[in-house]
Amino acid sequence: MSYLIAKPSENNINEQKIIYDTSTNFANITTSVVDIPGTEISYTPDSNANKVIYEVSLHTFHNPDRNTALNLELFENTGSGYSAMGEYYRATHVNVRVRYELLLNFKFILPAYSGSRSYKLKARSNGSGNESRVNKSSSDETTVIFAPILQMYSVV
Repeated sequence: MSYLIAKPSENNINEQKIIYDTSTNFANITTSVVDIPGTEISYTPDSNANKVIYEVSLHTFHNPDRNTALNLELFENTGSGYSAMGEYYRATHVNVRVRYELLLNFKFILPAYSGSRSYKLKARSNGSGNESRVNKSSSDETTVIFAPILQMYSVV
């Protein structure tokens, strides 16, 4: 089940769109670049926007390795397919010899644009022995317990 909440203007934030998709799957983060389920969104900013914000909270944990390196990058689709947005739209999270579960929050500030665009996060690990999982699942791996909370909004 998905929830889409249109929230009225508060202060200088307009056109807020929030997605929490309870049917999202988990993803194993290996050395291959993979989409992070639940992080894709299409958004049309307010016509008076100065900046557009892409913000996501996601769960990650140590399965299968205790040493983990999660490399994230924001991808944009302006109509001709997804492409990487570059060095200012990347984030890295590293744990060494820790069995952990974390809630990570990332916020990317985008220049204002007109029309609708789509965005999503992709991830990979630094190498074997540094792999992890995002979107916590039940112990039998049939249910996602924590799916990403994704929002985009315009700053005017």
